[in-house]
Amino acid sequence: MYLNLSSNVSYQILDNERELIASIGRLSAMKSYSTIFIITIGILAFLANSLVLIIFLFRRHLVTSFTVHVLAITVINLCLTVVYLPMQVSKDWKRPRAGCAFFLYAQGSLPTMIVLQHCVICIDRWLAYLIPHWYRRKRTIRMGMFQIALAVVYLNLWYLPQFVPNIALIPAMAVDGSLCGAAWHNTRYDNVVGVMNVLLPEGFMYVSYPVLLTLIYKRRLARLGEAYDIIAAHSAAVCICTI
Repeated sequence: MYLNLSSNVSYQILDNERELIASIGRLSAMKSYSTIFIITIGILAFLANSLVLIIFLFRRHLVTSFTVHVLAITVINLCLTVVYLPMQVSKDWKRPRAGCAFFLYAQGSLPTMIVLQHCVICIDRWLAYLIPHWYRRKRTIRMGMFQIALAVVYLNLWYLPQFVPNIALIPAMAVDGSLCGAAWHNTRYDNVVGVMNVLLPEGFMYVSYPVLLTLIYKRRLARLGEAYDIIAAHSAAVCICTI
């Protein structure tokens, strides 16, 4: 009876070991597939954004006070594909303290910069609607670049207080780079950064765009109504003159 119990325990241990090895193999395969997927998406994104830059480079007349924001988003996307994605795939970049701190900074700041840039575009559309005459006369490429610079400064005012302490406080990297997540965090400050840089801008856009589109639609209807009235009055005048 004791031998049978020992045999059962041994078989159970062997089965558990086989299952563990199989699970590790499946996890490794899934990790390989995810890495291939990330690399593929990165290459496609790099080609698409590079094409946009080339178009703007050879068609300088396309760069306007509005399309400069599209150009800024393209540059940010290129930074994501050229800087952030290689650090996401390769752990060698994250072993030095400064490399790990920069990875965490890029991980938070680059996607947030895209959100802020879209928020700048939303504000730009409101300016074009509310003060159209000033917008046509005063809106320049330089002003658009100034808005982009303000968004970058605003972002770094929130993210640099996290990036700078991480350079000194992150522990030395392990061989597999697993300690890169062990960075300095202040939960309250992280929450404030998330609210000020993501939730508020996104909330502003989600509320603003439906309202703005509704106002533009009503203005277009009013202008069409005025145009129809003018055409009708002109037609009536023509009929009276011919009579």
